[in-house]
This record gives sequence, structure tokens and C-alpha cells, in this order.
Amino acid sequence: MIAAESRARAGGIEIPLSLRLALRELRGGIAGFYVFVACIALGAMTLAAVGTLSAAIQHALSREGRVLLGGDFEASVIHRQASPEERGWLEEKGEVSEIATLRSMGRLADGSSQALVQIKAVDGAYPLYGEARFEGGKTLAALRGAPGAVAVERGPSRSARSEGRRPVSDR
Repeated sequence: MIAAESRARAGGIEIPLSLRLALRELRGGIAGFYVFVACIALGAMTLAAVGTLSAAIQHALSREGRVLLGGDFEASVIHRQASPEERGWLEEKGEVSEIATLRSMGRLADGSSQALVQIKAVDGAYPLYGEARFEGGKTLAALRGAPGAVAVERGPSRSARSEGRRPVSDR
């Protein structure tokens, strides 16, 4: 009998599993029952909090997704440029901006310090939405005009901070 697996019978009355668990906890005393109720309440609050946080993140992404992403859609290819056919298909759909990224180890000339670095090269259309902000009010267009200009994101690695060294970008 399948119903017998999920519900017990007491005098012909089917008792739901949740009520059976509650009654079992009451057998151990009222203190154990309070712990049981507290666990159920904590679980329900956690589920509600996760649902609320998820909804807030989805709302923020739908509202600010263009600015965060720098466009409506992102397509990426690994270790190569988009082929002319791929680029043509994207350009049929709308304005296209191209970005190239590279991760490597950066090292001071004297070899005293090194750090993992990420280099990002952007084209003239970047960003399609929003704006790139730099210290001192510099614009991306002004940086593009300066030969050898480099924009460095702040934030030294934990290892540089913990050893009392300055980050590479401050030297």
C-alpha cells in the first residue's frame, strides 16, 4: 500500500507526515519540540531570504545589465578572433564592440615582486552602454590618444598587502 509509506493510520484516520514528526518530537518533551519548531522556522526564513535575494539580484541585472555587461549581449571565442562570418552575423544584429583579454604574470624589472595580471584591450566602440571612469576625470578617449597609455585597476593582491609591499601599480 503506497499511502502507508507516507502516512500512518490511527484508528482509520490518515496522519500527515509533518504531524507525525511533530508528535514524535513531543514524546521527547516540550523542550525538544521547541527546538524542532525553531529549526522549521529557521529553515522557512532561510528559504524566504534566498528567494528575496535572488529576486533582488535578478531585478538589478535586468535593470543594470547593459551597463554591467557594456552591451546587450556578450559572445566570446577562446584563443582566436571572431571569423569574418561570425563578426558579420553579429553586426547584422546590432553594434559590435571587440575586446581582447590576456592573463599572465607581471613582474617588476628587478624581479622583486610579481603578481597575476589581466590585460584588457578595447576598441573605439567600448563601452556600448555606460562609460569608463578613471581617476582625475580622465576619459577613455584621452587615454587612447596618449601613446603607451595604460589604465590600472586599483586593488593590490592579498599577498602584496600581507607582506607589506606596495602593489605593482603604485611603483
